[in-house]
Amino acid sequence: MRRTLAIVPATLVLIALAGCVPAAVEPSGAPSPSASAEASATPTPDAAPEPFAISDCETMLPLILAQQVFSANTEFFGESPAAEFGGRFAVPEIQAALNAAPQSRLCRWGVPNSDGAFALVVAELAAPEQATVIGALTAAGFASSTSGPETMLRLEQEGVVSLEAQTHIFTGDVWVLVDGTSGELTDTVSGFALDVLRAANPTLSF
Repeated sequence: MRRTLAIVPATLVLIALAGCVPAAVEPSGAPSPSASAEASATPTPDAAPEPFAISDCETMLPLILAQQVFSANTEFFGESPAAEFGGRFAVPEIQAALNAAPQSRLCRWGVPNSDGAFALVVAELAAPEQATVIGALTAAGFASSTSGPETMLRLEQEGVVSLEAQTHIFTGDVWVLVDGTSGELTDTVSGFALDVLRAANPTLSF
């Protein structure tokens, strides 16, 4: 006698197998979606900016540039304490602010054995002290102009021997001062020095 085999429909087999497969279990070490979203939403604290650093004199104004803007015979006379700055204009507030500045640098160039010389001064100066100097310069006849974050004050006049000029640039907590024999000279040197300072302090905005 032949044994008849029962044929089970394929759909029933698939249903039975599906019922035997265990449900997927999320790994215990994996973070939950809510935890991941919370972690990604947490802001990363910004790094503290570096303190302002004044570049050395011959970086702020290379000798070759000093010779181009002043005289082919120009030499670097060296660095002196800012307390020794005299300047061509009698504005006492300039020296008082330099004496009180947290840091400053005075650089000098000129032609040996002549009256031809100019000075570059860079100082760190907070806004209240800047306001005092700006007010004194304005009262002394300096013309003022503003471009973006920069305030420039400039004066050029006839002196006993030659033209006398000063350019001051205030931006952020930075003060750049150039004292020389023409407005063109002082404008050029102060602008170049400011560009060098910005490149040397990339984390600061001034």
